[in-house]
Amino acid sequence: MGGVRKVEVNVRIVAATKRNLDAVVSEGSFRSDLLYRINGFQIDLAPLRERPEDIEPLTGYLLKQVAGTSPPELTPEASSALRTYSWPGNVRQLKNCLERAVILSNNGRITLSELPPEVTRPPAPVPSATTGPQSEASADSAALPPAPPSGSLREVERQQILAALEQTGWHRGKTAEILGISPSTLYRRLRDYDLERRR
Repeated sequence: MGGVRKVEVNVRIVAATKRNLDAVVSEGSFRSDLLYRINGFQIDLAPLRERPEDIEPLTGYLLKQVAGTSPPELTPEASSALRTYSWPGNVRQLKNCLERAVILSNNGRITLSELPPEVTRPPAPVPSATTGPQSEASADSAALPPAPPSGSLREVERQQILAALEQTGWHRGKTAEILGISPSTLYRRLRDYDLERRR
């Protein structure tokens, strides 16, 4: 910028954003001249939750990336859970989920037990639009997700954490990476599940 001598370069810029480019340019938080220089070809891609038909082929592709030419197979229940989850973290979250599942898998199969609890948890039902005292009470209860069998999700999560700890020789930093959570979250879980010391 501001130079008087021409400098030739041969580069390709690939950039991604979740921001609305028109909006950030109009509000002045992104320079329009820079956008017009680098925006040679734009691809608009919907979030993963809006294209559930892509989850199955993406899962197959990512499993080969993570586990090589002979990845573990997904059970029908696990495949269904992946298709119905909303994936707020998009493809990165899906890849982290599969990396974790591959590490925890046994006998060449990925079941619901190897998936994170948030993926296997049933979605909360949508409250009804009816009115009245009775319907308001039922709408309040409908807004809450159904309670799982006592301790089941906690036990699944505990077993996944324990398996990851054993896999890494109880290295907490590596365990947090495998599980796709922050170290502070892992430390809280270790306290909750009484796993602060090696068994």
